Amino acid sequence: MRPPSHFHAKPELETAGWLPRLPVEDLVYFEQWGQRDDQQPLIAHLRCDQAAAQCSRQTAPA
Repeated sequence: MRPPSHFHAKPELETAGWLPRLPVEDLVYFEQWGQRDDQQPLIAHLRCDQAAAQCSRQTAPA
């Protein structure tokens, strides 16, 4: 398997008119479906990773 040659600034499905990227807090639940806990260390870590990925996509050469 080869690594991807580049990443788009926005996800391709979002560009094609699908729903925009959802916040991580709306996708990760704890103990049961729909139970959010924005104070969990996992949420902070995922937010940080998501921000870093968005930053690297914006600064990557086209």
